[in-house]
Amino acid sequence: MDTTRADLDREVDVVLGAMRLVATGGARRTVVAGLCAAPEVLAIAAASPDAVGLVLEPLPRRHLPGIDIVVRRRSNGPAELGG
Repeated sequence: MDTTRADLDREVDVVLGAMRLVATGGARRTVVAGLCAAPEVLAIAAASPDAVGLVLEPLPRRHLPGIDIVVRRRSNGPAELGG
């Protein structure tokens, strides 16, 4: 499936929403599942001011296309990719 700009924008919005949920204490962690534009989404989300204090951890899907992203709190500092 080709990813359009609208698809990318939608996925970024969902991940940023998940980041705000965790950053504000609404959840300790959350998973956004089934992203198609994961590398681009991760790059945009990690550069966001909302990313401070969070970890964005990609979870490859074995039998399905796309990727899932875990968003969780970190003790302090800038966002990081991975665990």
